[in-house]
Amino acid sequence: MQEPILNLKRLADAVDDLRVRITETFPQSGLCHNAGLVLDFARQVEREGMTMVKVPSWIRFISWVGGFTVVATFLLSGWLVVKKKDGIETLPNFLQALSAIITVVAGATAGFFTMRSIEQSQVRSLAMAKLKTLREIAHVIDMLQLSKSPVAIMIPLEHQEVIGAARSNQPTLTLAEMFQYLTYCGELAALIGKLAVVYLSWVHDPIVLATIDDVEDLCSDLERKMLSKLLLIEQMHQRVRL
Repeated sequence: MQEPILNLKRLADAVDDLRVRITETFPQSGLCHNAGLVLDFARQVEREGMTMVKVPSWIRFISWVGGFTVVATFLLSGWLVVKKKDGIETLPNFLQALSAIITVVAGATAGFFTMRSIEQSQVRSLAMAKLKTLREIAHVIDMLQLSKSPVAIMIPLEHQEVIGAARSNQPTLTLAEMFQYLTYCGELAALIGKLAVVYLSWVHDPIVLATIDDVEDLCSDLERKMLSKLLLIEQMHQRVRL
């Protein structure tokens, strides 16, 4: 396994910088809390690196020793079966022995990779647990931005009181504050996607790679949602100035 191309310290520092800006602007918001969770995750990635998906030594030992033991058992048993004191004297005997050898080698190879999959499955479990955390945080950010709709500002105040009765306990954001809030959501989603990409250099399991793609797609969708809302806010701001 090779070290990731992304600079882990710079990535963690970028998350920290964003968290500070969110704390200064929206200190009591759920976005601030989730930015802290992303920062904790980023610092752990920076601190531990690829050891986050490294299995204990005893599992690796069992995986390798078990694999070679299976190979040795198959080859030894095959050699004892096909061994003849008088040698191979005829073509049928030779072909029969060759078929047996091929079967033994195939079985030994399959047994070796089966034992090696013990370590690989553990690595997959570790990586999937971390990616699951990132995906859950991304979904929470998506939920936080759902109520931040620029369209609500366009509705007259008397209609807002009826439509938003269930949201009466939520602070009302100005146009500028909503723009800033959605910008922070988009930046945080982008950084979550980058944290998921880090695992590309550490784990090459197909299931993990597919999960990384899912997290990236989720974060990209979130960024597109933020961008569409930001464009709408910009259009509304231009109309106000006119």
